[in-house]
Amino acid sequence: MAEWIHNQGRYGPEEYPLGPYLRDFPKAPLGPQKGKRGVKAVGTGLPLTGNAAPAKAWKYDYTTGEFFMNWNERMISNPAVTYDQL
Repeated sequence: MAEWIHNQGRYGPEEYPLGPYLRDFPKAPLGPQKGKRGVKAVGTGLPLTGNAAPAKAWKYDYTTGEFFMNWNERMISNPAVTYDQL
């Protein structure tokens, strides 16, 4: 989203036809990647979930356009909801 991207999700040089759409990706507001901006790009087209110990703060599915916080911890205020569902 903040870099040039190929239609199959590969980041690369300006010759790639898509993006950038953002100046920078937002920092994760909480969790193990709090304050970081890393994005894991995937292209499954399937429903995605966050990770318990993520290496990147956000997940982005380039086939659906969905992106969310890459953390599956349950919310304190509503344990029925995980952060990756917001």
